[in-house]
Amino acid sequence: MSSKKKQQIVNDIEVGIRSIESNLRDGKPSNVANSIPITNQLQGAVEYGRILEDVAKLLHYETLSSLEKVLRSDALYLSGRKLDTLDISEQKGNELSEEREVIVARLTLLEEWLGV
Repeated sequence: MSSKKKQQIVNDIEVGIRSIESNLRDGKPSNVANSIPITNQLQGAVEYGRILEDVAKLLHYETLSSLEKVLRSDALYLSGRKLDTLDISEQKGNELSEEREVIVARLTLLEEWLGV
């Protein structure tokens, strides 16, 4: 592949990374809702829907974050730089551990109410 074509691909990747970064800033699931008291089936169904929504937000964020890492490594590879300059630590994953814990606690409360 020619160096001109590689540079064009790297530029396209960088545009994609900027778009993903923008979505990551705007879409961080930091406002995971707290559990609502469940006393009947209707409230249980509402809480289940709220949990599903929060899980979907978390998965969306994690997917974008992983895609960003892959694109960064592709851009480094194509530009001939070493991949060891890429931060692949789990820092971002740990960043959302509180949100995951809240979701698990809410699921546990729902399961207890259902008797599962």
